[in-house]
Amino acid sequence: MCAGHQGEPHGNPRSTWKNFRDSDAPLPRRLQMVWANYLRRFQLRQNCCGNYGEPGC
Repeated sequence: MCAGHQGEPHGNPRSTWKNFRDSDAPLPRRLQMVWANYLRRFQLRQNCCGNYGEPGC
C-alpha cells in the first residue's frame, strides 16, 4: 500500500484506471504521468510510485 493512502490496495488495475479517468489534466499530460509513474515503480521495484492519485499510480 502507498504511504499516506487509505482505502483500496495500491497497484491494481482498478485504482490505476480510476486515477486516470478522474484526473483533471489533459490527455497528453495524463499519458506522460502514466509513463513516469510506471517507470518510477519499475526503478523502485515496488507496487507504488509514491504519487498516489496521479494517473498510473
